[in-house]
Amino acid sequence: EHFNTNTYFGNGATQVIDAKFNEAANFNGTSSKIDLPNLGISGAATRTISAWINVNSLSANQTIFQFGASAAKERFGFAVDTAGKVYVEYYGRDAITSSAQITVGSWFNVAVTYNGGAIETATNTQIYVNGSPVGMSTTGTSTGTANTADSNYGIGYRRPSTSQYFNGKIDQVRIFSTALTADNALSLYNE
Repeated sequence: EHFNTNTYFGNGATQVIDAKFNEAANFNGTSSKIDLPNLGISGAATRTISAWINVNSLSANQTIFQFGASAAKERFGFAVDTAGKVYVEYYGRDAITSSAQITVGSWFNVAVTYNGGAIETATNTQIYVNGSPVGMSTTGTSTGTANTADSNYGIGYRRPSTSQYFNGKIDQVRIFSTALTADNALSLYNE
């Protein structure tokens, strides 16, 4: 299997990286996962995570990428729910797309950003689907800035609780130490 996970610490400029569709990682929805070493993203540091996804089923919530601890504001990740809505979770506060975006059997580029502000404010988190920012709402009671733990990095499942396994394909996971702009997100989609 030739699946590439790329960590890029820089200014968010477009990068040329191989393995767009023909070398995706397949996840079975019950036990497939990829664990990563600690990557140095912690506290309220700015970040963007992007990936190409293709789901086989929407019968359960499925984590695309996640890291951190199981405590209020100490987790960061993104997933898709049974309605096809993408959501970002901080543990105790989620930002979720206001409409379904993901359907079974098609490729979607999903990117999520956090700019370091208060997690209850929707403008400090942004979800992009196929290069376009999408409307969101927030749920949960946690407030204030994130305090994400630099631990438990996983692709295709929620690592601390070994749950929400992804059922489908994930390709080109990218991790940025900046909150990418709408133009950057569009560039990722158009590559």
